Amino acid sequence: MNRIRDALAAAEQYLARLSARERLLVGAATATFLAAVIAVGTLAFSRAIRRREETIETKSKALADIGALASTYRERDMRRRRLEDRLRTPVKLFTFIDDISKQQGVEIGDMQDRGSTTGSDKISESVVEFDLSKLTLDKLTAFLNAIEHGPHLVKVKKIRVRTRLDDPNSVDVSLTVATYSMG
Repeated sequence: MNRIRDALAAAEQYLARLSARERLLVGAATATFLAAVIAVGTLAFSRAIRRREETIETKSKALADIGALASTYRERDMRRRRLEDRLRTPVKLFTFIDDISKQQGVEIGDMQDRGSTTGSDKISESVVEFDLSKLTLDKLTAFLNAIEHGPHLVKVKKIRVRTRLDDPNSVDVSLTVATYSMG
């Protein structure tokens, strides 16, 4: 504390010995020096603030992206679970198709089982082929929708439509239908 008092006393004695013009120059130099120190400090501080704001903005964007990905993940996970639930319920394809044909008022001609195959992913596919005759297009569409949008995982793999010569508004159809189940 004494050193500071001694330094201030020495500075006062030095300034007292200066002329008015020299005091003005020393004051201006001191003010310029202080203004420069303040300006450099302010610039450094504002750059640090700007860097922090950019970091915060980048991290906020990353958090928003993570939130969007999380909601997409949940949605896809729910879809996967629903599909797995549908795969776990085995379907007797002959009975299922026969029930739908009775509901829709469609007469099935020849129905043949083409067997089952199990892939490397342990999902088995059962295939049935059958023929339908004298159908209108709207009745065929309703029948196909009933097959594919039912409670079970059943898909139409192949469809062959032939026009009838005796009735131009009707068609004959050959369908290949498959169902899938786990292991």
